[in-house]
Amino acid sequence: RTVLSSAILVIVALPGLLLLPGGGRRRGDGAGGALLGAEAQVVLAAGRPSGGAVGGAGAVSRSPLEAASRPPSPWASGPGKMLMRADSWLLWLVIFSLQSGGILLTTNMGNITQSRGGGNTDAAEATAMFSCAQSLGRLFSGRLSDIAVRRRIPRPFCFVALTAIMCAALAMLCLPGRGALFAGTIVAGFAFGSMYPIMIVTIGELFGTERIASNYMVFDGSPGAISSIAVGKYFAVAVYEANVPAGSDKCFGDGCYRMTFVAVAGLQLIAGVCAVALAVRSRIVYTASIFDPGPTNGALPSPADGASAPPLGAGKAENA
Repeated sequence: RTVLSSAILVIVALPGLLLLPGGGRRRGDGAGGALLGAEAQVVLAAGRPSGGAVGGAGAVSRSPLEAASRPPSPWASGPGKMLMRADSWLLWLVIFSLQSGGILLTTNMGNITQSRGGGNTDAAEATAMFSCAQSLGRLFSGRLSDIAVRRRIPRPFCFVALTAIMCAALAMLCLPGRGALFAGTIVAGFAFGSMYPIMIVTIGELFGTERIASNYMVFDGSPGAISSIAVGKYFAVAVYEANVPAGSDKCFGDGCYRMTFVAVAGLQLIAGVCAVALAVRSRIVYTASIFDPGPTNGALPSPADGASAPPLGAGKAENA
């Protein structure tokens, strides 16, 4: 059953990849690319030659993070100055909430399946579904977020959708039955995996790519560690033990983790508000350095037009 469920998820994903705009036809179009992940695009953006067209007519479009041909972010900085901005903490809270939803499941999947199924639900099957779903999220989210940016929607708005999806997944997990368990696990896995490509590209766009490695670890390392200990271990275990009947050391039933799911779903609602605030505040960054200003609104010349690109370090804010 585990192999079958994993195969079904993969089979469903492949046609969707081909149906995405530009899927499998162009290379280097957007931060996600066709098969090249958004994470790799951030690394390549710093050293890739600038300019929109390569070889004249019919060339590919530029990545939003190709900073050589765009002004630097007004918020560009290293970790020290970055953490002095309220915007970085809004992003931190959003990532912490999404990681809490995923880590809660991966840490406690064995007890969750045992308590709900009484041994009839296979933890390995649920874990495989979560892993496949989060892999699909990593595959699709970069491309989908690029579509939003090309439509002049700041990328942080994608976090609003992800927190809503994670909240819906946790609501499914509150319902009884194996079907609700598997459905919630798949949806939560998709939201959890989708977070990572969007996160690293957003960090590069908001705070610059020069200190991307240090800035990235602020948002990936600390939220994951805190959510693993605070939510995945202590909080979830406390709720589980509170529902253990007297004279027993195990809890059985759908209520063993229900309050945990409700609490983390509430955390997603708070994170959604933070994501909206961040997206609205970040519009100034995207307008100044990411969105294409168009041919009649002071667009920067590219080397293909016979003009030299500005130096890579021109105008960058001093890093902390």
